[in-house]
Amino acid sequence: MKEQKKTEWITSNNDFTRLYRPKTLADIVGQSILKHIVRGWMRQKKVPGAVLIHGQFGSGKTTTARIIATTLNCSNVLPNGDPCGECSSCKTMYSDTVVHNDYLEINAANNTGVDHMRLLQERASYQPRYNRLVIVIDEVHGLSKQAMDLILKNLEEPRAYVTYILCTTEPHKLSETLRSRCTELRVTEITVKDNVELLRRVCKDEKLKLSDDILEMICAKSDNIPRKCLVNLQSVASMLASGDVKEKDIVLDKLEAKLSQIIGVPNYVSIQNYLSAIYSGKLVAALSSLNGITSKPLFLKGCLDTHGNVITALASKTPEKLIGEKWVLGYTKKMIAESSLQKTSESMKTLSSLMFDLVDAYTKMSLYQLGDSTALLVGIAGKWCGRFKETGNG
Repeated sequence: MKEQKKTEWITSNNDFTRLYRPKTLADIVGQSILKHIVRGWMRQKKVPGAVLIHGQFGSGKTTTARIIATTLNCSNVLPNGDPCGECSSCKTMYSDTVVHNDYLEINAANNTGVDHMRLLQERASYQPRYNRLVIVIDEVHGLSKQAMDLILKNLEEPRAYVTYILCTTEPHKLSETLRSRCTELRVTEITVKDNVELLRRVCKDEKLKLSDDILEMICAKSDNIPRKCLVNLQSVASMLASGDVKEKDIVLDKLEAKLSQIIGVPNYVSIQNYLSAIYSGKLVAALSSLNGITSKPLFLKGCLDTHGNVITALASKTPEKLIGEKWVLGYTKKMIAESSLQKTSESMKTLSSLMFDLVDAYTKMSLYQLGDSTALLVGIAGKWCGRFKETGNG
């Protein structure tokens, strides 16, 4: 009997978020100030005993912490301050199967108690195998008060061979005493341009042929967060790999509708049709655009974002600088042109009032968990189609 060939499944290690996780400062997109500061530490060989890294989720806080740890224990740091990637310590840090003796990472969201912090304190009493013991505490704001006090004590009496790196999305929840013991690094929001460059590099490696407009749309739907951008790009790659969608069929409108279904984000084509109809006073068209919407809360959230872009574009002399993405700017300009919106005091007042109603509807939808709140969207359309028709867009 012929032996059946064993199927080789792709493991999670092939996720884009893991494959393309930065290993050096040079790999990090944007963050020029942060990179200059860390490079300075490495070149001078003067690294703080406690570092606090804060920024939005998915922006690269723990990745930055890992790079700092890798460099601190590298036996042959490059002149630019990056780890060599070839020594025993670097290879262990990059490995998915071997644990580095001098690197500990704990998520405080799951390990909030003082007992976990005592274990870290005990580990810190032993000398490192390489140069320095690096202890990373992610989401440090989630620690209990007792655990936080113990960490503070360790920071006040640091051991010379230990570096603590605390990461958080909510630095305001940390005490001023703790923050005063740390050198702070802020991971800033990344520009669309930088994220598009990241996705462009990934597309080159993965042999994906996607236009910059498509990549900008993926970034916009990912809230311009690098990790989410990579996850959603992999969704597009999976669509192409399935054979159901060909590269030649990946055009903006078709892909946007597909991606909206897969990753649960608003379909901006429907949103554009809905708002454009309201601006033009066309109630039937506005109500027709609601057909086929799978998630009303997501749709309303998209309306808020899109309507805000319209107001910004009308109010600004240089809207491209405020909106950023060519894709977003493109459909915003189209909506303004098709609806004949004008920058007048009456028009801006009407648009601002509509924004208040959208915010109110979204608040009610979120507060009362109204999954299918078609009535709210119909009510908004009925009220504001009449207003815009009466004023003639101001």
